[in-house]
Formats: sequence, C-alpha cells, structure tokens
Amino acid sequence: SSLNNLGAYLAGQGDAASRREALVCAREAVDIQRKLAAEQPAAYLPDLAASLNNLALSLSVQGDSVSRREALLYAKEALGVYQNLVMKQPAAYLPYLAKSLSNLGTFLHNTGDLTSHTEAVACIHVTTDIFRKLASEQSAAYLPDLANSLKQLVDFLSQQKDEMSKLAAQRLLDEASVISSKLEAQVNPYLQPANYAATKAPSSNK
Repeated sequence: SSLNNLGAYLAGQGDAASRREALVCAREAVDIQRKLAAEQPAAYLPDLAASLNNLALSLSVQGDSVSRREALLYAKEALGVYQNLVMKQPAAYLPYLAKSLSNLGTFLHNTGDLTSHTEAVACIHVTTDIFRKLASEQSAAYLPDLANSLKQLVDFLSQQKDEMSKLAAQRLLDEASVISSKLEAQVNPYLQPANYAATKAPSSNK
C-alpha cells in the first residue's frame, strides 16, 4: 500500500524523527488492513500479514525495550495469519511463512534473554527446513533464501555454549558454503571446474 511504501521510505532516511513517522504510517496501514480483512478475509489477510510484519520491523528499530516487546506481539500475529493462509494455500504462502518466522526469530534474538534466544533458534530451524524443502523443488528461486537462513541459524547456534550446538553450527556452515559456491557459479559459470578447465590454454605437445 502507499502507507507501507511511505513508511519504508521514511525508515530508510535513518534518523529518529523519520523512524517515528514511519511507525505512524505502519500503524495506520495495519488499522486499514485489519478493517478490510475483517470484511473480506480472502482478499485482504495477506496484506494484513505483510503490514503486521512492517509494523513489527518499524517498532524493532525505535531503540526502546517497550517497542521491542510490542514488535514481538505484531510479529507473532503476522506469523499466525500466515500459518492460517498456508493451511489453505501452502504453495502460495509457505515462502511468506518462512520469512515471517525469520523476522520473529530476529526479534526474539534481539531481546537478549536466554528463553527468547532458544525460541529464536527454533524459529530459524523451521525457516531453514521450509527453505530446504522449497529449494529442493525450485532451486533457482529458493537457494539464496536457504543460504541466508542457514547463515542466520549458524550465527544463533554459535552463540550457545554447549558443544552440540557448536557442532551443529559447523555442519550447517559447511552446507551454507556449498550452496554459496553453487550460487557464485551460477553468476559466473567460469568458476565451475569443468568450465575453468575448458578456458585454460592448450598445452603444446612437441
């Protein structure tokens, strides 16, 4: 919507006053989409979920603990909307559910307490599982998302103290590295071993 676009523009300005204005836009967008979704849920629930995620993001960057807690509430509401949408149209909304889980995981992680960190890891585990499934079906579309979720999960796990988490982080980092190499090769095919060999100057056999 126009309000979400304006909010994104204001948030991009980087100063506190613009962030506050962006928050006002995000709240108004949610209010509008909530009313529309109440009247026509099939048409407007996806827009409500997107607006809720935008509001959660706007709140998360305000810098105070009250806003961070409020961001969690809206992120969880957005996740609930996407979960309902996935039950009806999984192919259409599973990627959005995964991204909503990733957002919630980030907000939980940023709260700083141990319980929230554990919940954050669980969110990103599910995100990674979803993108792994999607990438197995449409690698070109979802490998980048899988790589990003793996790196986020590695980051979260590496901050835990137990040895099992550290071992899991290393295994996932290896997986992320393999995927990153594949993505780089797609951008530059001459990075692939076979193509590199083909570009080498022929040796002279005299």
